[in-house]
Amino acid sequence: MGGVDIGALEREIENVLDAEKACLMKADFDGIEVISAKKEQLVERLGKITDHAPLRRIMKKIEWNGLLYEASLKGVRLAQQRIESIRTNNGQLKTYDGDGNISDKAISGRSLSLRA
Repeated sequence: MGGVDIGALEREIENVLDAEKACLMKADFDGIEVISAKKEQLVERLGKITDHAPLRRIMKKIEWNGLLYEASLKGVRLAQQRIESIRTNNGQLKTYDGDGNISDKAISGRSLSLRA
């Protein structure tokens, strides 16, 4: 195994994946960027291990975080499309009130802002 402590590596990877998940859940994209460098180092060390059986749980976390990434990207893209739709629809925003009735709102370009 080339002197790699599988247990320690497993704990390190799990900690990084848990931190990554927390960043994804709160849309902390700056935090994800910081975590990426550490994750790359760990993946490089992981490549030196020939027995992957102890790391199955980690693979599930990696898959789950991948799904969270996809959902996050989908949400960002949908928001971008919605904003573009509002901009190209003569400044009209259709919303629904508490009873489910459609309400048209006129907005100006200045009143529309993006928040992360």
